[in-house]
Amino acid sequence: MVDFFLVEQSSEKVVLSERCHQLRQTQEELKMEADGLSRQMS
Repeated sequence: MVDFFLVEQSSEKVVLSERCHQLRQTQEELKMEADGLSRQMS
């Protein structure tokens, strides 16, 4: 029972860290896109 809980917890951690990584990448891409757009506007 305890082992299952630990496995459950660690896999959740992996999923969350992957999600976090994806969000960081998306944020970087959006920032670059916004920078490009603001240069076009000015």
